[in-house]
Parts: sequence; C-alpha cells; structure tokens
Amino acid sequence: MVEKTKIVFRQRDINQEAKKSAIINFLINSAIAYFALQGATSDGEGEWGARDYAQDIFLTGFILCAILGALYISIYRKKNESRPLFFEEYRAQSLNWLFPYNPMIAALIIGGLGVAIAAPLMLAGLMLFGFEALTPVGYAIIKGCWAAALAGIVVPISIKQGLRVRAV
Repeated sequence: MVEKTKIVFRQRDINQEAKKSAIINFLINSAIAYFALQGATSDGEGEWGARDYAQDIFLTGFILCAILGALYISIYRKKNESRPLFFEEYRAQSLNWLFPYNPMIAALIIGGLGVAIAAPLMLAGLMLFGFEALTPVGYAIIKGCWAAALAGIVVPISIKQGLRVRAV
C-alpha cells in the first residue's frame, strides 16, 4: 500500500485565499449594491429609509457567510481527502467546539454568526454616521468594504474547518 504524501499548508496560503476572496467580494457586493440602489425610489419608506439598508445588510451577512463557509469547507475537505494537507500550525483546531464536522451545518452556523455579529456592527456604523445622506455610490463602497472584511474573516475560518480531520 502506497502512503499518500502530505503537503504542508501554511498560514500564508490561507491569507492569500482570504485576500483573493476579499477583493472578489468587494467588487461583487459593491456592484450589486450600486445597481440595486440606482432604481430605488423614495416612496414606500421603511424603518431604515426608502432603500431599507437593514434588510440588505442582514441578508448579505447571512448569505455571504454561509456561501463562503460551505464553499471553502467543501473545497478543502475534498482536497484533504484526495491528497492530505498538513496544516503546520495547530491552531486550526481551535474552533472545533463551535462547528460540527458536517460542512453544511457548519456553513449555516457561520452564516448565523455573520448575521448575529457582523450585520449589527455595520448597521450601528450606518446609524452613527447617518444613513439618510448616503448616495448609491457611497453605500456601494461602504458595503463593498464591509463584505470584503467579512470575507477576510470567514475564509480563513472556513479553510481551517475544511482541513480538520474527523474526530474518531
């Protein structure tokens, strides 16, 4: 029986993936926010104004975190099964108590954390600095930066969960 060789996977590899994901999410979320707000009208005022920023932020927080979580956990779980990746830092196992081994359930938990932690922080910032005066371009840039930061936090956690081994 031939033993599979292990590939050393370093923190810089994870950081590189996080940077790529952050840039992509900045571009995608900025474009979506800009084009969605271009057609918004001022009638039908909600609690958060005509554009209803709260609904957008909460949905984006959950969907972005859950999709990134599911995607990266699944990708790195498959990579680890086909050719074992050895993560040289053992801190990768530090969040095992929070996330189950099942990638879809772990992704839902990551999405829930995105809604529970990141979305209220973004909304608090919008309230603090006055969301009423935001132009579509301004909101698109702010939302893009928030989505990029969120991706930069979620991707390393998801990769490390994908590299973890099942407890025996």
